Amino acid sequence: MIEPKRNTNIADLDPNFKKKFDPWRAEVIKKYPKARIFETTRTLERQKWLFGIGRTHSFNKKPVTWKMNSMHLLWRAVDIVFVQDTWKIGRNWPYNDLIVMAKRYGIRNLRPAETCHFEG
Repeated sequence: MIEPKRNTNIADLDPNFKKKFDPWRAEVIKKYPKARIFETTRTLERQKWLFGIGRTHSFNKKPVTWKMNSMHLLWRAVDIVFVQDTWKIGRNWPYNDLIVMAKRYGIRNLRPAETCHFEG
């Protein structure tokens, strides 16, 4: 099964969400330069594929998303990761701090299910 393309373009975000997201992102990047946008908007095809991980395909992996009605489909969500050398995604990064920062902008997190997911 071929993975549908991932979108990282912040220009595709809903304008109302982008008003909250842009100042939050600036604060995040200033404090954590290794923070990167992993995904913004999604097609329904991609959402179905992601939902299928660990369920209908990629049985050796744990599910990566828990619902089909993601805010990514409405252009009101981003996934943030922290990278190390050559885009290797790091672990144990300061998501708690990002969550606190996001709340000030009206953005919420889906912890513990999806720590990297922020929506508003």
